[in-house]
Amino acid sequence: MRAPISALLLAFLLLVPGARADTVANGIAAMPAEVITLRTGGEWRGGAGGGYYRFVLARSPVRPSAARLFVQWIERRGASEGIVSSVEVAEIARTPTRITDLRLETVSEGTNAFVDVIDLATGAPDEFMLMLGGPGAYQLTTLSN
Repeated sequence: MRAPISALLLAFLLLVPGARADTVANGIAAMPAEVITLRTGGEWRGGAGGGYYRFVLARSPVRPSAARLFVQWIERRGASEGIVSSVEVAEIARTPTRITDLRLETVSEGTNAFVDVIDLATGAPDEFMLMLGGPGAYQLTTLSN
């Protein structure tokens, strides 16, 4: 009698989509409230793979009006995708700033991200250019001062 009940339960779990775990919905539900913006764009290539960038803008838990910027390298693997690297742009996080704009530009060398900020201590605007490379690689340049 136990075997038929187990078989019915297994069939139910396999046939009813809502009965299985939804990793996307679960991941979104678990996303911290400090994450305020997600943006994708640009392309990277390296080794045998390639993919695109995801930018994550979050509020600092220490100073909620200050921003933190993370870049993730998402690899395309046929029909699936995966994060191969995730880094915080530490240079922006050193001084409490508010990020006011993030623009992407694709050039022959790769992808550049232009980040406009306001220094929370002085109120002064600033602009950075983030030159992105393969997984985990970036170079930050100050464009104004």
